[in-house]
Amino acid sequence: MIDRGPTARRGLQFTETPRDELLRRQEDAQTKLRLLDWLVRNPAATRTELEDLRKLDPAQVSQQRQQTLDLLTDLRAELRRRNDR
Repeated sequence: MIDRGPTARRGLQFTETPRDELLRRQEDAQTKLRLLDWLVRNPAATRTELEDLRKLDPAQVSQQRQQTLDLLTDLRAELRRRNDR
């Protein structure tokens, strides 16, 4: 058996997750990315939803962004496996 790389294993933690939940989590992650990007571009923003994100230092924002990108990659991989984008 050929051992495939980490890309082939992306998203396997979501194998048992219902499709609707995958889609909801994907949408949530995309929204979070937009908020993080907006926060970086607009430090004077005052939206209440961003207060927790605003407390993060730039390194933490970067870490949150990377974690969210990884989550999106995993969710997309599982949806592709199901032929469901």
